[in-house]
Amino acid sequence: MDQEMINPEPIEYVLKRSNRKSLAIEITSDGKVIVRAPMMVPVKEIEQLIEKKRDWIREHQTKQEIRKERDRVLYRGSYKTVCVEEHKSNMLSIELTEESIIIRKPRGFELNVSAYLEHWYRKEAAKAIKESVERHGRQMQVTYGRVAIKDQKTRWGSCSSLGNLNFNYRLIMAPERVLDYVVVHELAHRVHMNHSKAFWDLVGQVMPEYEQCRIWLKEHGSELMI
Repeated sequence: MDQEMINPEPIEYVLKRSNRKSLAIEITSDGKVIVRAPMMVPVKEIEQLIEKKRDWIREHQTKQEIRKERDRVLYRGSYKTVCVEEHKSNMLSIELTEESIIIRKPRGFELNVSAYLEHWYRKEAAKAIKESVERHGRQMQVTYGRVAIKDQKTRWGSCSSLGNLNFNYRLIMAPERVLDYVVVHELAHRVHMNHSKAFWDLVGQVMPEYEQCRIWLKEHGSELMI
């Protein structure tokens, strides 16, 4: 059987020669490839190295693209741009606008933006989720125990046999009604510790549109990340 050979897309690079002794490849923050080479190394040898490192180069370029995308994060169902500004105050603060999450830090202060943003998300999630639990708990006339905010890897929420409720802090990134759906789902387990028809009927009584919320989580859950 004839097979068509497909030539891989050539990797563009910037060549910088100097008095160095060895070849080196650098991937910049915007994904550009820089090759640093001794003065007399032939171009053919440089391109052989690039081809040998093709997978490594593409992998690191992809990582840079992911980092650039993470400059935009979901909050309450809307994408917002994360901006970092320096100011004279010695305090860290966050301002939420219609389009941005603005982090203000002291001048010269080295900040792990992702860690600080996650800390803020967890606080916002705790406030929103606990308010939703109280509101829907009264509406559904159910009791519950401890309410904990966690970073669960495989669940949006859970309810123990003792009535303790756990929720994923990443729900603060979802639309408000999606967060409410997960709360109602777990509170319904205080009546039915299963996923029977009676369970779903109860969820539907409180939130008739719950199926749309389930679909949203299924389609967009992987986007709820910092």
